[in-house]
Amino acid sequence: MTLSEDIEELYLSEILKMTGREERLTRNPLLTEYQKQGFKNVLASLIDKNAQNRDYLAKCDLFNRSLLILGIKPVRNSFFEIVFENTDFSNIDQVKLAVKRFRVIAMLEYGSFRFAYKILKFGEDKLRDITLKEIYETYFPKGEKLKERNKKYNDKVEPIGLRNIPPSTLFVLGYLAGEQSKRVNDARVKLKEILEDALTKQNMKNFADLKKLAEKHNEKNLNLLATNAEISGMERLLLPSFYAPNETYSDVIRGILKDCISIGQDEFDQARRNGSLNTTTYLGLQEIDAYLATSMRDPLHFTTNHAFIKSLFSNPQLKDWKIHYFDPTQSYMENRIEKGLVESLMIKRSKVTIYNAQESDTFGKDSEAAVALAQGKEVIVYVSRLFSKSPEFKELYEIIDKATEFDTPDELVNIFVERKFLTSEEAKQLLVPGKSKGDAIERVSSEYSNKILSKFDELQIATELMYYGYDPEWEKGYPASNASKHISKLERRALTFKDVHPLSFQVSALDGVARGVIVTRSVDDTAHVLKGLLVGNLSYDIIDNDSNAILLEQKTRSPMRVVTKEPTLTTSFWSEFSRETRN
Repeated sequence: MTLSEDIEELYLSEILKMTGREERLTRNPLLTEYQKQGFKNVLASLIDKNAQNRDYLAKCDLFNRSLLILGIKPVRNSFFEIVFENTDFSNIDQVKLAVKRFRVIAMLEYGSFRFAYKILKFGEDKLRDITLKEIYETYFPKGEKLKERNKKYNDKVEPIGLRNIPPSTLFVLGYLAGEQSKRVNDARVKLKEILEDALTKQNMKNFADLKKLAEKHNEKNLNLLATNAEISGMERLLLPSFYAPNETYSDVIRGILKDCISIGQDEFDQARRNGSLNTTTYLGLQEIDAYLATSMRDPLHFTTNHAFIKSLFSNPQLKDWKIHYFDPTQSYMENRIEKGLVESLMIKRSKVTIYNAQESDTFGKDSEAAVALAQGKEVIVYVSRLFSKSPEFKELYEIIDKATEFDTPDELVNIFVERKFLTSEEAKQLLVPGKSKGDAIERVSSEYSNKILSKFDELQIATELMYYGYDPEWEKGYPASNASKHISKLERRALTFKDVHPLSFQVSALDGVARGVIVTRSVDDTAHVLKGLLVGNLSYDIIDNDSNAILLEQKTRSPMRVVTKEPTLTTSFWSEFSRETRN
């Protein structure tokens, strides 16, 4: 079979990428004349269409001949059978797919293509006592194996002994609850009075009607009263047409009334007892599928975090599973140090950490994500996105979501200019040295959202903020510019977690693998990623640039792993983590 030089180079490139020798592609000449002729002869036989019915042993023999000609150690039959399986070598696309899958494994598990090939060419990792087949089944489960994993989560025994603490009392689990109780109780007493009266009226259709009634009860700022009551689902009362379109306003009022309960000492103590009992139950779980990391400094944070957790695990993708997860909104420890130790233990026991990040968080919560990565665990960072369902924001958010794929801020700024989000003059201010993609996103999202939100109803803006855990600050009149501030901070925060910069990856001292987080912007995407991590069927892309190979989770485009191409750094790095240095 006669081969063109282009075909030879394609196959040669795939072999070198799989074995971690891609730096050879820069050599000139790449092969000696003898190597070139020998490789060409073997390759012609390997990719001959008429010879694709050979068994894998014969194909493996030809493949190994090509490796030896290139000066690369050959593979065992078990390696070839798993990696190339039913690959038709006459089809370069099938060969590329097989090589990509091995490189994905190399990045996920070993952090180095050459190191992974060095270990796995024997078909097993003896130090870890795992076969290559088992590793492939972890990340590429098929048929019965995938059904078996789904069945495992369907059939799990749920945690026994957890006490449900209703959203209306969750805030008492916070350490500042004593200071906040009077404000919350006073607001609930007044709100209950107004809502009970509203149920006797026939003309209550929306929040505007309710505000008129509130004025007759000498309550001039019903907006602020609703915020101070710290009740889950308050957005349904404020904007029923959007958050409760299939309910009558009377039914919405009745739902809120159920949570308008005053928290006395008995209720206070009972909630904390239940939280302590729940903590004991969590401590009794040796294996936890997901640890939820959250920041809860204000009462509203308890209800919004609880709503996020509830919506996540009741999502259609997960609702039939009995996932064991640590819910911080249902746990209490009187001693803060002990609480920190409990959470550290939960991270150690969990398979996945899910971090509900806000626009800024405490050192402790950011460090929990870093600790999980350092332990070799996967981390999902959920960063909420305001007005994600509003068509006015669709184009802006689509551009921001692609920001990590631009190598420089200039590319992102130019896109903003092309799409009319920036003028040429404004762009010049963002193209000077020292400016980052984050600076561009923060400026554009702030200015654009301020412009768009000025046309929105104030109630709609405030309700969206309450839904995601932000104080609408009714007493300040709440201008659109304030909402824009939250939007820009959230978008920059998401980029900080997601972008390829020095703090994006944490290197585990256990294996030397540089791990990044998976950033999600919706509950649906969070459920998709969690399910994929637990059963092992996420999809990945590998982006090769001049400096690094980056492994992206396909749906969120989040960088999960990185392999550097800098030769001195690679040598120094793997001399530090080499297995030969272990005792």
